[in-house]
Amino acid sequence: MPDKSASEMLKELKELEKGFTHVSVRDLTRMQNNNYPHPTCSSRFIGKAMLTVFSIRQKSWNNFYDLALEEPQKFLTRLKKFDKDKAGHLLPHLMKYVFDRDYPLETLIKKQTYLSGLALWILSLYKYLQLRQAFKSL
Repeated sequence: MPDKSASEMLKELKELEKGFTHVSVRDLTRMQNNNYPHPTCSSRFIGKAMLTVFSIRQKSWNNFYDLALEEPQKFLTRLKKFDKDKAGHLLPHLMKYVFDRDYPLETLIKKQTYLSGLALWILSLYKYLQLRQAFKSL
């Protein structure tokens, strides 16, 4: 990460906060309806990333369904309450999802589908954790 001043980092952190607000119940419901019982590969990919965030070892579609899609409102509340400041240990684990060749998060976000909000949330978390780590080293 290039050297940045503290004020630049704070500005970027505030900008990243917007990425944590784009997941909606509507998108989660669409994801549920479009992927049951056979999820798409990109939906499985996002599901695995979210299971990683919530430290669920068994990365199966059923576990993601139970976590997020069975009760979308409850999951949305859980996302909003997620303590990003205590998630530094996730940084190396999220790298494989952020830099995946087959399903780059940037591409999933640009497609503007029901996956965009979760993809943006994951990417925002990764960037947030990177900035926090850089900020601590100042």
